[in-house]
Amino acid sequence: MSSAILNFDDGRVVLAGEELPGLLARLSVGGEVRFDESKADGLSGKKRTPIGWEDAAVSLDMELLTDETGSCYDKLAVLDRMFKGGGAHAAPKVLNVVNRHLRARGVSRVVFSGLSSRETNTDDTILASLTFKEHVPPVVKSEERALKANTPADGAGGPAAPASNPKTISIDLDGGNG
Repeated sequence: MSSAILNFDDGRVVLAGEELPGLLARLSVGGEVRFDESKADGLSGKKRTPIGWEDAAVSLDMELLTDETGSCYDKLAVLDRMFKGGGAHAAPKVLNVVNRHLRARGVSRVVFSGLSSRETNTDDTILASLTFKEHVPPVVKSEERALKANTPADGAGGPAAPASNPKTISIDLDGGNG
C-alpha cells in the first residue's frame, strides 16, 4: 500500500512521499444537508424534505512562490501533474485521510476532485486551491443503512468500519500527531 502524507504543521505538504511545492495557507471542510425535492399538488414551489448529508468538501489553499527552487508556474505544473495522476484518462485515486480536523467532521476517505489557481499582478505568487470530495462507497452506505435498521433504540452497536482497500493511499494531515 502506498503512503501519502499531507503535513501542514510547518506549512509543507507531502503527498505519496513527494513534497508538493508551496506553503499550505489554509484547510477548510464544508458539509451540507441533502434534500429530497418534490412538487406538492396544488401548491406553488417545491416541498423540501431533509434526507441526510451531502459528501463533505475539503479544500487546501497553497501559496506557490517564485524562489531559488523554481518559478510559481513550474510549481503549478507539478501540482497539475499530481492532480491528473497517471494522465487524462487515469481514474482518480481514493485517499484514506488521517487528521484530527477531518476526523472530527467524520471524513475518512476523499478523492482529489479539483485544482484551481489564481494570481494577481502585484507579486510573483500563484494561489492554488486543492479540493477533495468525501468518498463513501455505495456498499458502505447500504451497510450503514442496514445496521441502523437493526440497531436497538438504546443506540447500542453502530456501523462497522469500512473494509480496507489495498489500492488506497493514506493521507495524514497532522503528521501522525493525532
